[in-house]
Amino acid sequence: MKALCLDFNDATLYSNRSLCFLHMGDGDKAYGDAYTCRMMRPDWPKACYRQGAALRAPTMVIYRLSIRDPCQHIFLLGRD
Repeated sequence: MKALCLDFNDATLYSNRSLCFLHMGDGDKAYGDAYTCRMMRPDWPKACYRQGAALRAPTMVIYRLSIRDPCQHIFLLGRD
């Protein structure tokens, strides 16, 4: 949190915090940070990966079924 206070325009910080939220089981916050990261750096593969990973979180089931996102196919293809 302190790092974001120092530089809130750094996409890497949002990417890393998204991963932390994901590991804590908070898919909503993970997706929010991943989305922010992706808006800052739309061509960065890790941003798309983080967004897709957040969509795979169990808490995001209803949300991921209601959107059409280019990153969605990375994780949802081949899932049972």
